[in-house]
Amino acid sequence: MIKLYWYLSAYIRKHGLKFLAVVIGGWALFSLVIPLLMQHFSHGQTRYLGVVGEYTLDNLPDVIAQQLSRSLVTIDTDGSFVGDLGECFLSTDGLRYRCVLEEDLVWSDGRPLQASDLHYRVSGARVTFDNAKREIIYELPEVFASFPQLLTTPLLRLETVKKFGLWRRVEVYGLRAARLTSYEYRAASRHALKQVIVDDPVARQRFVYRFYYTQQQAVDGFKLGEVDYLFDVAAVGEVKDWPNTQVEERDLADQYLAVFFNNNDPLLTRNVRQALSYAVEKDRPGYERSPGPISKNSWAYFNGIKTYDKNIASGVERLLDELPAAPLELTLVTTADYFDVASRIKEDWDELSEAAVTACQESEDIEAAAKTACAYLHIDTHIQIQQLPDTNNFQVLLIGQKVALDPDQYSLWHSGLATNFTHYKNTKVDNFLERGRQTVVASERLANYQEFQQALLEDPPAIFLWYLKTADLRRDASRVGLELEVELPVGDAS
Repeated sequence: MIKLYWYLSAYIRKHGLKFLAVVIGGWALFSLVIPLLMQHFSHGQTRYLGVVGEYTLDNLPDVIAQQLSRSLVTIDTDGSFVGDLGECFLSTDGLRYRCVLEEDLVWSDGRPLQASDLHYRVSGARVTFDNAKREIIYELPEVFASFPQLLTTPLLRLETVKKFGLWRRVEVYGLRAARLTSYEYRAASRHALKQVIVDDPVARQRFVYRFYYTQQQAVDGFKLGEVDYLFDVAAVGEVKDWPNTQVEERDLADQYLAVFFNNNDPLLTRNVRQALSYAVEKDRPGYERSPGPISKNSWAYFNGIKTYDKNIASGVERLLDELPAAPLELTLVTTADYFDVASRIKEDWDELSEAAVTACQESEDIEAAAKTACAYLHIDTHIQIQQLPDTNNFQVLLIGQKVALDPDQYSLWHSGLATNFTHYKNTKVDNFLERGRQTVVASERLANYQEFQQALLEDPPAIFLWYLKTADLRRDASRVGLELEVELPVGDAS
C-alpha cells in the first residue's frame, strides 16, 4: 500500500496537471462542445427574420409563440371557438366551460401535459383541474359569451434549469416540435430580447429572430443584411424597388385607422362629433373603408350602419343645430406615420369651418344676438406629432386600433371602464354590449351587436376611416439560398 501511495503521489506530482486537463477537456467536449455542434448542424436552412417591438421570454410575439406551441382554444374562420388541445363544451346555462385534453400531449422537453399546466389569466372564474380525467373546468359568475377568447393564447412553460451543473438558465417549452434553443438580451436590459433562435427539427430549419424597437430600425437592418425577412412593415420606402426584394402587401381586417374623440371634452358634443365626421373624406385610393368598430370578417359585422360619407352640408347643419359655447380649437395628436392623413383631415375641417361660419352669418333662423357665436364655428386645428401618443391625455387622436374577431368590445366602449380611453358614455351602447356577452344564443348575440353598431355610430366616439395595410419583406431566394415556396413559421405574423 505504501509503494502504491508513493507511485500515485509521484505520478500526480509529475503528470497531475495534464491528467486534470484531460478530465476537464473530456467533460467539456462531451457536455458542451458536441451538444452545441449537434445543435448547429441538426438543421438545414437558416432564416433571419426581423420583428418590431420590445418583447421578453414571457411575452413573445405571436409569430414565435404560435411556432412553439398550441392553445387550448382556437378561433375558426367563421369566428366560432373550437378546442385545439381536446374537446370543449359549454353548458346550456353558459356558466360552465369544460375542456377534456387529448391523450399523449407532451411538452417539447418530453414531459406529459397535465390539465394543471393550463394557467390562463381568467379573472373572476373558478378553475378546477383533474389531471386523472385530463379535464379543466371554468365556472363563471355570469354568462360571458366570448370567454373562450381568453383561452386562445399559445401555452408556454418557462422553467429555470441548471445547465451542465454550472449556471442557471430559463428554458421555454411549448407543445410543438419547434424549440427555442437560444436567446440573447439587449445590453441595456435584463429582460428585453435582442435575438431568439428557434430550431424546427421536423422542417429541418433554424429561425433566427432579431428584434428592433422601430420599423425604421428594422428596415435599416434589412438593408444591412442583418435579416432577410421582415413582418408587418407599414412603410417600406425605397426598399420595395430593390431588384432582390419581394414585397407582399396585406390588408389587416382586424386593424383600422380612426380619429378618436375625448368625450370628456365639453367642446366635443354629439353635434360637433357628427359634424366633424361628415367633413372627413374617408375614401382613400388603395384602401378599404372601415365604417365601424367591428371587423368586416366578423360574423356580427353589419353594413347597415351610418357611414358619414363626406357631406359638408350635413356637417354645417349639425353645427348650426346647436352653436358651440366656445371657439372650436382642436389639437389632433398622431404619429409621424400618419402626418399626411392628419394634414388632409385638417384641410377637411377647415373646409367645414369656412362653410359653417358663412352659413351661420347668412342664416335668417339665427337671431342677431346669437350671431356673435358664429365666430365660434371657426375650427382651429393644431396637429401634434408624438412618437408614442398618450391615450390618457388627448383631445382628438388619430391612431390605429386592433380588434378581435369576436364582436365583444365591452372593454373598449362600455362606460366607466379604464380601458375605455375615449371616456365614451352611452347607456344604450352599454346595454347592447352587456346583453351581447350575457347570452350564448347566436341569433340573440347577432341582434345585440348589430344594434350596438347602429347606436355607436349615431353618437360617434370616433371617425372610422379605413383598414390598415402592412407588408412583409423578403430577400430574393437567389440572394439567400432559400426556396420561396417554403412556408413561414406557424401562425399569422400580424
